[in-house]
This record gives sequence, structure tokens and C-alpha cells, in this order.
Amino acid sequence: MHRLRAIVVAVLLALVVAACSDALPEDVPAVVPTEAGADGTDTTEDGATDDAAATGPADDEEAFESPQQQPPAEEAPPAEEEPATEEAPAAPELTQVLDAGPVGANGAAYLRGDRPVVILEIDVQEGAVLSDATVEHVRSVLARESNASVEVRRGPATTTRNEAWTADQLRAAASSTRDVAHSDEVAVLHLLVLRDGYEDDGVLGLAFSSSSAVIFPDQWSDLTTALLSGGRIARAVTTHEVGHLLGLVGLYEAPTSDHEDPEHPGHTTDRDDVMYYAVERSIIATLDGIPVDFGPATRADLAAIREG
Repeated sequence: MHRLRAIVVAVLLALVVAACSDALPEDVPAVVPTEAGADGTDTTEDGATDDAAATGPADDEEAFESPQQQPPAEEAPPAEEEPATEEAPAAPELTQVLDAGPVGANGAAYLRGDRPVVILEIDVQEGAVLSDATVEHVRSVLARESNASVEVRRGPATTTRNEAWTADQLRAAASSTRDVAHSDEVAVLHLLVLRDGYEDDGVLGLAFSSSSAVIFPDQWSDLTTALLSGGRIARAVTTHEVGHLLGLVGLYEAPTSDHEDPEHPGHTTDRDDVMYYAVERSIIATLDGIPVDFGPATRADLAAIREG
């Protein structure tokens, strides 16, 4: 039984081998195993190097026939342009403002407005009087001529009394009395209202430094009449001295027209202008009318300083 089964298996195997031999093409050459060449490379039977094996791509790499078929290089994202930085505009140079300079030297600082505020500091000595109406008149005239806003600060002046004040004594009194200082935001125009009088007899008021002036109400108390009030004299004298601190007439720069009084430098020849010389002296009472404001010529001078 076992012999019979073995014979059947052998016959079946013979039939399978015969069928496979008939299916193979007659012209397929037998494959000859390659041997390593002398230089260590694999060679075929006739000794040729198997370039395909040496240079072909790995099984998991894709072959490309030409450079045009290479995958495009990944482009780097464009560099972000840094926004152009604008240089901050330079701050405008401030006009110089002085405390102890010559009269009129601060004219531009008071008028041009590069310091946005002008402080009109008025310090009144006990016993002296300067009315609110006079203060407001001076403030409004100054505000009209200046590009800055004008604020009033009032306070007490020195307690010192001098029968005849000298310029040095006035400067000392101003230094001890003044409360507000110049800064990049503020220019100070300082007005003292003092008792007694000046060493030069007949003076009603005086600008004595680049930032300070004084008026002496005692000096005009006996000049008032039914037609000439003390209030009008006060407005005239105070406005006149403020005009000198603003640089009139010719104290800051040459006048815009030929109106400076050659006999009284710093004053105008126009009798209807508050900058007429008689306004600051006791001969004010001899005028037919007392001007309390600037005239056309001095206003043109102020405009030239302001716009300069």
C-alpha cells in the first residue's frame, strides 16, 4: 500500500516537471552567477561592471531623468521689510529768555509763543494800589500782541521802603519778590507796584531789566484831576513799561518805520501812542489826552518781533 502511494507521487511529480519544461521559452539564456572582480566590484560573466547596481537609486527613492524633472527647491519666504522709522522732528529751539539782561532783550520770548504761556506776575507792596481794571487792561493788550496765552499771578511785593529807589535796589526787590521762574513752558514778565519813587525825580514807572518793571502810584496821586483819573494814568504807565519789556521802541530790533524819537531813545514820536516818552514822566498831565494803547507804528514793530 505504501509502495503504491509512493509510485503515484513519483508519477505526479514527473508530470509537473514535464509541464514546466514545455512552458519555458527556448531562447532564454541560463543565468550565470556573478563573481567579485579583482577591484571588489561586482562583474558580469564577461567582466563588465554592473553600473545599474552601482548607480541606481535605492528602492525607496524616485528616479528622475533630467534636471528639469528635479523637484523645485523650496523657496524661502521673502524677508519681511522692516518699517521705515521716521525720525522725530527736532524740537524747535526756544527763544532765549533772561532775567538780568538789557531791557527789551526778552521781546521775542514774550511775543512768539514758543513758550506757550506768558505769566504776568504783578506784586504789589502794602499801601500801593493797582486796580483790577488796570490789570485786565494790561493783560488783554499783551494777549492781543502775543502768540502765547497770558495768565496773571498776583502777590505781595517786598516790604522794604525806599524814599528814592535805585536800579540796584529795584533788582534786589524783584529777585526777593518774584515767585514764578522762566521754564521751557513759561516766560515771566514781572511787574512791581511800589510806594515812594525813583531816584530820578518825576519818573512814574521804569523798566529796569529784561524781565522786570516797576510803577510808582504815589508819584501820580497829585496829578489826577476831574478830567484825568488815576486809573487812566495807571493804565498808561503800566502799558508803557510793558511795551519796553516787549522790545519797544528799537530796544529789541530796529523799528519798522522812522518813528523813534531821537531825543528820547526807546520812545515814539507819535503823541497818540502809549510809547510816547511823556507817558512815563510826570509831564503826562500836560498832554491833551493820555494814550493807553499802542499805535500803528509800534504795533507794526511788535508784529515784526513776533513773526521774526
